[in-house]
Amino acid sequence: MNRIKMGGKVFRDPVHQLIRIAPSDEYILELIDTPEFQRLRRIRQLGVSWLTYHGAEHSRFSHSLGVFNFAQRIIQSLQQKYGSGSEIVRSLEQHERVVKAAALLHDVGHAPFSHLLEKVSGGMNHEARTVEIILDEQSQIHKVLKAYQLNPGDVASVIRKDFPVKLVVDIVSSQLDADRMDYLL
Repeated sequence: MNRIKMGGKVFRDPVHQLIRIAPSDEYILELIDTPEFQRLRRIRQLGVSWLTYHGAEHSRFSHSLGVFNFAQRIIQSLQQKYGSGSEIVRSLEQHERVVKAAALLHDVGHAPFSHLLEKVSGGMNHEARTVEIILDEQSQIHKVLKAYQLNPGDVASVIRKDFPVKLVVDIVSSQLDADRMDYLL
């Protein structure tokens, strides 16, 4: 494997400028390259808003990279604030790869037209669909997670908000999480 050079991989982003993937996070690049994730390039973050607001072109792909970026920044900030010996930092270090994978994949189950289609379809839920994709042994996402010794069940659990470590869930989904921070930007 080793597709990422020593300096990491950088994505140029219109909102975040540069999003860096460290060499130790090669699994993130592999997840980005899956067909399930790549389809997010064709799904707009703001549904049909682009028809009225010509600048509303942000895709779910770009949004998901932004959420991953914010999750990395939150983890780094907490590590700096609490120091290496704290229980919080030990927990973050133990679950960091799960947090990053869940942040990146949190919207992989979105259908075209964003939440609009969920409302008119009467029950379709992108989070439930995301969990299905992650847990489906035939999906490339599932295969990548397994190849990098990540438990797809743990990643799905963060998205379902029932992961046993609340801090891990809060980084991806809470009142002020990586998802909302990227959306607000």
